[in-house]
Amino acid sequence: MIQKKLMAVMKLCVVVCALAILPANNSFAQKNRFVKSNSRKITYTTFDFNLAPKEDADMYVYKLRSAIGEQNPKTGKMYGFGMCTPQLLTQSVAEIKVLVDMGFDLALKYDVPVFFHCDYMFDITNKNGGGANPKFYEDPLMCEWTDFPGEGTTHGPVPRNWYNWGDWQARPAVPCFEAPRFKLFIAKQLKNGIVDPIVKRLAELKSKNKEYLFAGVSAGWETHVPDYSPPHYGLDPNVPPVYKADPSYVMQPWEMGPTGYAALYWLGWNRDKLDLEIKKRNTTEKILVAQLLHQVTHDYMERCAKIINDSGIDRDKIYTHIVPMDSVRSHTTSYVPSIWTSVNKYSTPGFTLSQGSGAVYDIDKMKEKIAKIDPAQKNFGCIEGYVNHLHGYDKFKGFLNELSTNGATLINVLGWTEVAHSPYAIGFNGEEVKAVKDWIVE
Repeated sequence: MIQKKLMAVMKLCVVVCALAILPANNSFAQKNRFVKSNSRKITYTTFDFNLAPKEDADMYVYKLRSAIGEQNPKTGKMYGFGMCTPQLLTQSVAEIKVLVDMGFDLALKYDVPVFFHCDYMFDITNKNGGGANPKFYEDPLMCEWTDFPGEGTTHGPVPRNWYNWGDWQARPAVPCFEAPRFKLFIAKQLKNGIVDPIVKRLAELKSKNKEYLFAGVSAGWETHVPDYSPPHYGLDPNVPPVYKADPSYVMQPWEMGPTGYAALYWLGWNRDKLDLEIKKRNTTEKILVAQLLHQVTHDYMERCAKIINDSGIDRDKIYTHIVPMDSVRSHTTSYVPSIWTSVNKYSTPGFTLSQGSGAVYDIDKMKEKIAKIDPAQKNFGCIEGYVNHLHGYDKFKGFLNELSTNGATLINVLGWTEVAHSPYAIGFNGEEVKAVKDWIVE
């Protein structure tokens, strides 16, 4: 009886979500006219502060201004900074608003544009606050599962969020983009924490004829639904990953598989329906689930972008964010989304672009795949880039030229806050800074 009541409540939430947040259209057959933007085209190279403490942001912008100098928006190229990572999933609305306001304050103080790289599904650091309520990772009905619920249960197994950035990291859970509670939560976080403060500050910039100080905002951060099936991520079942910071965290055998079954469940799928569809399409569960979850990935970013765009913020200043390896070869896994998932009528497609890491790309194929969905979309964003393989003037300048001449309107590079001996660090007086100074005036 209790389970029936719970399911009735959750079904009601689904209806509320459908009314509050318009459902995304199927990207394979998107027929709606794409919204045009009236914003002046400026290409920005921004230096992302990532998860740096907000108390250090002033120092980092000061160093940036001292290193590169005055701006001239009339040239069509500007440098800027990425404010210390507003974390939609884990910070409170009040904590997020502090970061947004601080970002605009610094932009005005130093005449250096600000970019807001939001979401961050990979971390729950409380460096700049961790007061989100609710905490999605404490609620199984807001998290991803590795299978459908069993008989008499309300949810499937909840895996931890594992990823390898040089060493293995483990976080409590993976968010479920289709969970009714999560959809309501993220819409509230985005609207109240990001959109409303940006709209207010944009009005201030407009009154001062300084709209160019807003470089943009991302809707998602390497958005995907994880698949821990070996050999993805270099997984070897005989050598399970161990979380370096806490060796008691060891990946369990049941975690070494695809996630996404929570999203499928909330979309109306179950084991019987999935098996019938597999037979109907003459495919495998792995391929079918990946295809369904690519749509889930698209729809999440589109919902976020729509909330931002509906407020009046230009589509040109809103970016999605996925990894781009589908531009090199097709993948049948949910952890590498298809390029089309980044395209919607409310934003500009955005990617991690780094030939020196896992985020390899073919820029021509990437543009071709974008054009298949939206032929009028000639732009994209590098939402995450690195200098570890681009150190030196010529290499970094070549990177900036490659992207900007192919339609990038934002090139957001991490490394300004790295310690000097890090291979990802961008030096205060380094060759990369000189490359940016020359790139701006060309």
